[in-house]
Amino acid sequence: MRTRELLAISAMAMGIGALSTQAQAGLAVSYQFGAGPIMIIQDNAAGDLDATLGAIQTSISGGGYNFFIASAQTYPIAGSPSAPILRLSTGEASTTAGGPSNTTPLTLSATQTGFTLAGLTAFEMGSTINFPANADAIAPTATATYEYFLDNSDAQFGTATLLDSKTFTFTSPAVSAQSANVLKSGTPDGSFSLTSTIVLAGLDDSRTFSANAAVSATLVPEPATLALFGAGLLGLAGARRLRRRQAA
Repeated sequence: MRTRELLAISAMAMGIGALSTQAQAGLAVSYQFGAGPIMIIQDNAAGDLDATLGAIQTSISGGGYNFFIASAQTYPIAGSPSAPILRLSTGEASTTAGGPSNTTPLTLSATQTGFTLAGLTAFEMGSTINFPANADAIAPTATATYEYFLDNSDAQFGTATLLDSKTFTFTSPAVSAQSANVLKSGTPDGSFSLTSTIVLAGLDDSRTFSANAAVSATLVPEPATLALFGAGLLGLAGARRLRRRQAA
């Protein structure tokens, strides 16, 4: 194992990155087992195994989860301040033996500050939970809840405005994957943060899985802009007709 990885895992074991009241900016990932402490990993800080700006990858073990890999991506890797994108993925993860009672709920979040859209905005959110096709029957008590937040105070992990919430419930052992894509509107004020959260609960033992959450945003054109755009198209059409008449 590389020295950087050993130092990162040791740092997490000592509690470095625990929730702090100090204001932070930029990309960050947090995780929490049950009602335990919230651990936060900042981009390019202790616990981040990816030296690339705009990406976080970390190795986590605890709470009934083994070798859990979390990753998050945003600008400049994906999108930009004016074209927001925030991705959160567990990669390959697994639960340890012992049944659902041995697996505490896992809350995983990714956040990014410094987005700059202002006005009516369309937010597209995609949520996916997958289990291998050859896995054993899934416990019918398992749930995966996804939440997406907009915060106009531009705070890390800000939850001022809930954009969407979706819960997948595995009521049948035959169900091995669920996904949903949702389009919602919001009104950012030109300086805001986005936060995506995945909560997994009730997974049975020795379960391999992957979970993904992604949110992107596009500014909705104002009616005046649309009217001007439409007038421009009509003008172009009229000019073409005039040229055709003159050519005839």
